[in-house]
Amino acid sequence: MSGPKPSTDGISDALRADLAMVLPEIPCGGGTAIEAMAGPLAEALSKAKAPVIAGLGTMSIEAVIRAVELMRDVRGRVLPWPLTAGTSRGPMSVTQTATLGHVFASDLVIWVGCTGADGPIAEAISSHQLRAALAPPTLEAVLGLRAALATNPRAEPIGNWKRVAVVLAPGCDERVVSQWHRLAAHVQQSVRVAVIQLPDIPSRRNIRGACEVITMLTSLSCDAGGVDFADGTPRPCPDVATLLSLNAIDLLIDTTPSPIEGLLPPARHVRLNPSALMAVPSAARVMRFDGVMLRLADDPDSAPPDPAAMLFSAVRKRLGGAP
Repeated sequence: MSGPKPSTDGISDALRADLAMVLPEIPCGGGTAIEAMAGPLAEALSKAKAPVIAGLGTMSIEAVIRAVELMRDVRGRVLPWPLTAGTSRGPMSVTQTATLGHVFASDLVIWVGCTGADGPIAEAISSHQLRAALAPPTLEAVLGLRAALATNPRAEPIGNWKRVAVVLAPGCDERVVSQWHRLAAHVQQSVRVAVIQLPDIPSRRNIRGACEVITMLTSLSCDAGGVDFADGTPRPCPDVATLLSLNAIDLLIDTTPSPIEGLLPPARHVRLNPSALMAVPSAARVMRFDGVMLRLADDPDSAPPDPAAMLFSAVRKRLGGAP
């Protein structure tokens, strides 16, 4: 059996294709430049009373774990989303989600407001399943189909298939998303319907992984903001924009895809360049939008450590925390 096809940039083409579903570009890491920031960052944190790290979706699973540990040590806050949590969605009353593996095995794909040419995830879906239908991303369209299926369970385009996947465009109206999930739930006895929404890869990146890690470590959801360790016990807190409006941040560690500019003086704003926080290959992981974990190296055992994880570990050590 042959191994992964080699790539000119040190990773296989298969790994590159997988990571394109999470990362807008292949990051190269910061190396010694990241390590050199440990001293200044530790000094800034030692003086801060209300520090925040925001935008953790630009970092690996391993780096987010270290960031949570660091902010717990300094009684700060972790905020995975960029400026606001407006791109998140709270739990819907009905969900019929699936992994890409389920979508690949479907008999029919219904594209809602998008096509199989809309980015690497859509292209992967279309390469596995060419039988497709198109639907506009409107309430009228999904409610009309729900009504048709209620009258005739074999109504097109869903009724004549055993497994159907509905793929929604990024930015779909949440009411439309919810109604597609409700439609899927109502027909499950006759047709297995799964609903997924394509992520906006440049803005979301590893946000699913960051939120899952924070929930795993704190038992709190970050759908509406973040987690505050101010009194030593993790508690929910608002998003970055709300905290800034309340003047509740005296040090912002900014790892967001686009810098949060003009809201704090430079002395209170530490910008960590996202392109330096992650490296490929490295012994780290990210999480695809559907919850599947992806490694950042073809051979993780021989890959170098994650840059941001190294940075936060070095900062903790300087501050007297665990190594």
